[in-house]
Amino acid sequence: MEHRRQTSALSRHVNYTVRVLGDSMLPDYGPGEVYNYIPTDHVFYDGIYVIVIDGCEMIKQVQRMPGGVLRISSLNERYAPFEIEEANPAVQVLGHNLHIGNAPEFLFRAH
Repeated sequence: MEHRRQTSALSRHVNYTVRVLGDSMLPDYGPGEVYNYIPTDHVFYDGIYVIVIDGCEMIKQVQRMPGGVLRISSLNERYAPFEIEEANPAVQVLGHNLHIGNAPEFLFRAH
């Protein structure tokens, strides 16, 4: 009988990182902090995402609205939310599930 060692989900490493600039995501994501994220190319569900709008990369809270609209908001209430069509070519989703280090609770989150 042949035994093969299978790679465990816990042995995978997240190689995608982003550094927070500015205070729009305070209090949860502070300026200068570095977070890992899981790459994706679309919004699965409401949550925190790394997105690009008009060439500007940002970390924002994204909420799916009826009619293919995404509501983009900051955690810091000083910044006003806005809405944008998900199909807009100026919108690109890079990732979700931001966390510091290799937090295992994010490896098994259901989508």
